[in-house]
Amino acid sequence: MASSHEREYTLITRLVHMLIAIAVIVQLATSLVMNAHPQDGSEDVFFEVHEYSGLISFAVICAFWVIILFRQRGTTLSELFPWFSVRRRKELIDAVKARLRNTDKTGRLSFYDGDPLAKAVHGLGIAIISVMAMTGLTYFVALKLGAGEGILASTAMLIHEPVSKLAWAYLVAHAGIAVFHALLKERALSVMWSLKADTIDPESHSNELD
Repeated sequence: MASSHEREYTLITRLVHMLIAIAVIVQLATSLVMNAHPQDGSEDVFFEVHEYSGLISFAVICAFWVIILFRQRGTTLSELFPWFSVRRRKELIDAVKARLRNTDKTGRLSFYDGDPLAKAVHGLGIAIISVMAMTGLTYFVALKLGAGEGILASTAMLIHEPVSKLAWAYLVAHAGIAVFHALLKERALSVMWSLKADTIDPESHSNELD
């Protein structure tokens, strides 16, 4: 039987989450060993994998944005990006204060459904991956058009490279916190890594974070 946490997310949300995670992990891993400009003019297989996993990331993140913008229920844009709303910023600050108070009492980080902090953190991840995918696509197109040394490609890389470092930090922190909650038996990893069909009407999922 699915846990209450598992029922927070529809199958399509979990699938998109998994595809984004896998694509980003492949991109970051290949970036460590690839050679974008081999001196002998040969094609670097790791760079090619990096390129095409980037295209997949772009397609999936676009699909994710469509889901966020057009779904009838679930986390709203203002919850994912609370920085532009006075009310949402207050909710976020209150959530951080509440979490710190609970941590002082229990000695460990607390978790609860609908946490504004968790939603804002997910929004940060979406923003980082979106910028990384967009700048990567821009460089890819410029490269294929023979403008790899042009100002458009250079500007894209000027943004892409530091954002990729943020993606590393986010991936390590996000995965670490997920494992931490799983070890404390507060939240199973299967919450976002399950291929089980929806057990209830997707329209009733009111607390989807991603």
